[in-house]
Amino acid sequence: MLPTIRSRCRALKLPRPSTTEANTWINSQGDKAAAELLPLLGDAPLLALAVNERGRGSILVSVLATLADPGRDPLALAARWQNQLQLKSEAGLPMENFVQVVQKWMFDLVLFKLASRSRLAGGRKDTVRQLTEKATARGLIRCYNELMKFRALASHPLNPQLFLEDIAERYLRALAVERP
Repeated sequence: MLPTIRSRCRALKLPRPSTTEANTWINSQGDKAAAELLPLLGDAPLLALAVNERGRGSILVSVLATLADPGRDPLALAARWQNQLQLKSEAGLPMENFVQVVQKWMFDLVLFKLASRSRLAGGRKDTVRQLTEKATARGLIRCYNELMKFRALASHPLNPQLFLEDIAERYLRALAVERP
């Protein structure tokens, strides 16, 4: 917005709805898939509806499911991600958003490891418990920090398969038992 127009406007800061309010409102809209996206999107119900309408909601949910059940092979995990992201499609998830989702998941794993709390696990608390059982907080935090660097590279025209394989390898390494 131009500064001359902005100077003549009054800015109203509206508070973000609480988690309960956001869930109640989105359930009243009848969109169950968008309700599942609320924790991932910061309890922003309008954003959850918009993401779901663009067709990206199912992609985000499938990426979270893959993170919860990664397997042991980084190449297979990266191939699953590449199929889920639909990079060539209009409804596909951009690589920057994918890295952000993985980063939020890693933060959630650290939160669970240190405080036994989770925002993204939903009905997967037992799975998150199993994932963090062998992992160390140090290894999870290291992976989170590495993902910060990956976010800067996500928009660069790299080979997407190699990029995903690198993330998958670091993710699986963070979940493994760390030796001193």
